[in-house]
Amino acid sequence: MQFKPFIESALTKEVLGCHEKYIAEYTFAEGYPYGFAPEVIHAGTLNILATLGTEKFTEEGQAAVNNECIFNLLKKDVNSFEVEAVLAPKDYRLLRFDFSCGTKRNFIACQRLYKKAEEKNIPFAAVALSDLAESCADIQQTLPSFYNVQISSKLNSVPLYVPEKNFNTENMPLEKFAGLVAQIKDFSDDAVIGLSAFGEPLLLDNLDAYVAEVLKQFYEELKDVPADKLQEAVYDLIKRSLLEHKKIIFNGNGYSDEWVAEAKKRGLYNLKSTPEALPCFIAKKNVDLFTSHHIFTETEIHSRYEILLENYVKTLHIEAKTLQSMLRKEFLPALSEYCDTLTSSIVSKKEAASLPCTAETKLLTKLSDLQEKIYDLLDTLDADVATAEGISGSKEAADYYYETIIPDMDSIRVYADQAEEFIPDGYLPYPTYEELLFSV
Repeated sequence: MQFKPFIESALTKEVLGCHEKYIAEYTFAEGYPYGFAPEVIHAGTLNILATLGTEKFTEEGQAAVNNECIFNLLKKDVNSFEVEAVLAPKDYRLLRFDFSCGTKRNFIACQRLYKKAEEKNIPFAAVALSDLAESCADIQQTLPSFYNVQISSKLNSVPLYVPEKNFNTENMPLEKFAGLVAQIKDFSDDAVIGLSAFGEPLLLDNLDAYVAEVLKQFYEELKDVPADKLQEAVYDLIKRSLLEHKKIIFNGNGYSDEWVAEAKKRGLYNLKSTPEALPCFIAKKNVDLFTSHHIFTETEIHSRYEILLENYVKTLHIEAKTLQSMLRKEFLPALSEYCDTLTSSIVSKKEAASLPCTAETKLLTKLSDLQEKIYDLLDTLDADVATAEGISGSKEAADYYYETIIPDMDSIRVYADQAEEFIPDGYLPYPTYEELLFSV
């Protein structure tokens, strides 16, 4: 159990309020440093997860109880649970703060944050404390995020600000550096290692070996290579890496049909829609990427995935409902009124002097035909929107809007645009593109 000394009552109430308002089963605060708000889960949902963990997903069920293991179970059937999030006004997660006391480094961070807040008379509120932590280097320095290791004392010029007597004239041996990297790894698996504080690492004869200690996927291939063959091995590794991944390099026009055809030839993704693209965000390799660098937790990744899908669905739903309203209340009445005017003109001409009405008749016939097509397509859109409103799963709803609702709206747009070309501006209850663009 991790002690969280900075749990804020107001933020906790907001999370609880969100949880109750939306009848959620799991609610958390997103964007804040870890340790400022609790995660809230419905008691009934815990019973469901306990059953899932013992009967269906036994591997996840055996994990220690924490927010990660809970969401690992939730995501197994995430569309069956109502998950909500309270968003921070600013995203602090890239700072990698953890103000719980589960580790020594986090305990030190909590101590320093508390002392700074007292010194500066900062209220113990989540946003105020987050801003304070962001502005204080000594609080950030408690985090094992960056290590600057001086492996070289060689310089291209004499330093002006560092006394020469403080120089260590020898470079750090590779064995010592490897041991130091191993110690850092034991202390923190998310560290970034910089090479040299003021020395020039590029002047090292075997810099590639030091880099290999950090880039483990390359190091494993280079560690047993004899020194006299190491340079050749590095060149071979670089060449092979480029050959394996050069398919992503394209120096032409990335917006052209040429690149689309070339990308297909190279076997690259061509994700043309949001519903196609978003599942890549939660692919295992991408989840591993974000979590290993502590950019997002797995909970945050899946939460963002659901929010992005929900935003996509809601946006298209609003667009569809807006189109339905504009057609019924504005466009079709205007079209009908103009057709009535044409009809009256034709009748008047024939009654007055049997004058020819070929132009008016052709236009009326064309507009009447377009009007019928728009009405039929509008009926189809109505039925499809009703179907979409009954779809509960975010991904299924997003797919339906992309595959059905968008084509419905596009079809209506084709005929509405054709009709609009012939309707005088005075009949339209809204400004035309020409008026919007050129009238000041």
